[in-house]
Amino acid sequence: MYSTGIGQDELKFWEEEVEKASYEKPVIVDFWAPWCGPCQYIGPVLERLHAQSGGKWKLVKVNVDEMPVLAQKFGIRSIPTIKAFYKGQEIDSIMGALPEPQLRQWIENLLPDSSAQQIKQILQDFEKGNITPEHISTLEGLYAKDPSNLDVKFLLARASVLDNPQFAKTLLNGFDEAYEHYLKVKALQKLAEFLSSDPEQLPEGSVKDIMKRVHSALKEKNLEEAIKLILDALMEDKGYANGLPKDVGLGIFAYLGDENPLTQKYRRRFNMLLF
Repeated sequence: MYSTGIGQDELKFWEEEVEKASYEKPVIVDFWAPWCGPCQYIGPVLERLHAQSGGKWKLVKVNVDEMPVLAQKFGIRSIPTIKAFYKGQEIDSIMGALPEPQLRQWIENLLPDSSAQQIKQILQDFEKGNITPEHISTLEGLYAKDPSNLDVKFLLARASVLDNPQFAKTLLNGFDEAYEHYLKVKALQKLAEFLSSDPEQLPEGSVKDIMKRVHSALKEKNLEEAIKLILDALMEDKGYANGLPKDVGLGIFAYLGDENPLTQKYRRRFNMLLF
């Protein structure tokens, strides 16, 4: 852990001990003062957890009386305030003196190899359309460890829906409206149901053949062709089979993610055709 003097050395201290160090491992910064009662509790707890961490993260202590520039820079209004930095960015913060078990869990969730950080990174990658075999392997391992984790179930279903829609359907059970990605869960369920069905058994109608071609395009993972066909179906008969073209389209976009180039290219037109 580190401390330093006052004045002009503060920013240099921060650059060396926090910013640069955070590119190697997470840095936990404890903003404290000697007169702060809760700080006297949380400080030794952090030091103990750091000693037990095996060097997985770094602890930096900032006395706000000695380092007012840093306190002002980070808007410290009350202490203790604990901030976490990684790769040069603040990734989380807490205020007040948490009980040791909660503080331990908070820190563990920040570590790059923690399940929480793995899930967060995979979700970010999925939103950009980057779904790889390595992602799937990681998710399968996380699911084996904790089958009740809703984030893991959601992401594994999303990654599996084209190849194994039946498995995706099973994973997508048990979500309620309070879940952060509930709307995408429902959209993926509709997509999984469509892909699990026999396209020859689709209801008769003017766009039955188009929806059969959508089914084939999805099985072949030709997502752009599937979207184009969905747009054709919506123009022809958006109410077909209780809104099946809309449901399948929403499922495709839920699979792709909001930042995927195909979503960026086609989502606006899709939305316009719904009305």
